[in-house]
Amino acid sequence: RVFEIPGKTHGIGAIKFKWQTSKGNLLATSGANRNVYVFDRKGNPVAEFSLPGKCTAIDWDRNGDQLAATHDAGASVFLWNSNTHQVSEVESGLKGSLTYCEPPSCIVFVANQIS
Repeated sequence: RVFEIPGKTHGIGAIKFKWQTSKGNLLATSGANRNVYVFDRKGNPVAEFSLPGKCTAIDWDRNGDQLAATHDAGASVFLWNSNTHQVSEVESGLKGSLTYCEPPSCIVFVANQIS
């Protein structure tokens, strides 16, 4: 079954999205309103958290346990744990784009400046 997310959910503009790796049960999305949303395969909301700036990238680790989100308002990365539903913020010291996330905690950036 295909599901639809209302347009007003993300605000006006482009939407970033990424299906959970390995398990494929969750879909992470983010748009102009600076929120990250996680939905299950039926379109039901599972989690929502806010970023301080517009999302620049979202990605799952190889096992699909951690979701990483970067933003344009600073040098931190937000991590959401799909098992505990807890969000944590990690200061990276770098501004740039998230390229991928690997367990247990290695996050790779393409950095364009040090904050």
